[in-house]
Amino acid sequence: MAWIAGVIALLLLVVVVMTGGFRALLLGLIVLAAAIGIFILAEKTEERGSHHHISPPALAFEKATLLKSDDGTNNELAGRIKNNSRKFTLTHLDIIVAMQDCPGISPTSNCVTIGESRVSIYEEIPPGEARDFKKSVYFGPFNPKGHLNWSYSVSETTARKEKKH
Repeated sequence: MAWIAGVIALLLLVVVVMTGGFRALLLGLIVLAAAIGIFILAEKTEERGSHHHISPPALAFEKATLLKSDDGTNNELAGRIKNNSRKFTLTHLDIIVAMQDCPGISPTSNCVTIGESRVSIYEEIPPGEARDFKKSVYFGPFNPKGHLNWSYSVSETTARKEKKH
């Protein structure tokens, strides 16, 4: 849409230059500079807004598992992500994976987070489609007092609007 403003400004510049002298040229250059500024601003705004096109609830995780190493430091997060958005292709996703030490009998009672790691997934997932993923997760060394529990949450998404054919 911003390119249309650029074309219109260029046409105005040509008309102004053809009909007048120095003042017309100066006015035409000002109009052209303003159109270029609007174009750049529109591009930046669109780029900034791309982080908000797909909300985390619009993503479905299937069979998300955390495969643990013997010492608990090197792990692998695996599963499938489905993009339930109707308009946007997911291009990037950040997930926060938390490791918790749970001393009680209940899996979630009095749990304390003892490790946290950010996982970045760069995968193009068009609307309505799903992709499998597998990423390494590193928590660092820890010494749990009870049993370990883990959780994940989406912290950021990046998407682009699907182009109509």
